[in-house]
Amino acid sequence: ESKPVYQFAKRLLDEAGAVVLLVLTLPLWAAIAVAIRVESSGPVFFVQDRVGRHGKVFRLYKFRTMYAHAPRYAVTVRRREDPRVTRVGWCLRRTSLDELPQLLNILKGEMSFVGPRPEMPFMVRRNEPVYQKRLMVLPGLTGLWQAVARHEPLEDSLRYDMYYIQHRSLVFDLVIVARTFLTVFSGRGAR
Repeated sequence: ESKPVYQFAKRLLDEAGAVVLLVLTLPLWAAIAVAIRVESSGPVFFVQDRVGRHGKVFRLYKFRTMYAHAPRYAVTVRRREDPRVTRVGWCLRRTSLDELPQLLNILKGEMSFVGPRPEMPFMVRRNEPVYQKRLMVLPGLTGLWQAVARHEPLEDSLRYDMYYIQHRSLVFDLVIVARTFLTVFSGRGAR
């Protein structure tokens, strides 16, 4: 992987942005944690193995949006009626607030603000060149698919990831972050 100046600047922005957002959202973390525990028993956080840069497996953090007994690696049903999702969980998903704990993954250097989706291990075991190319860069809290096409099937995200990897730059990253905020605040967030 090339672009050392871009990589350095991106990491600097990732670290600074994650620290600022973490400090600003700490009261929100507390409120979300209380809401999750009041509605259902179980842990506040959902932790799951994901595959990162160069195929390294890491623990991805989210706020728990499902009942604690729901299968950890089951395919997510993309509709409101999913019986595994709690009421609080549905609100968190709708606003993408369930992903706030991934700021910790960014601080640990396992993720970036922008990059391909962090895949589950069973998705990456296919030894296809296109999957290996996705692993050249850090996975992101958001990405091109989330910013412009999250209404399209998840399987199509690979095409957007490849486009991002080929055209990545700080300006492109900032555009993706801005588009993601617009998507979430317009009510078209994850369901």
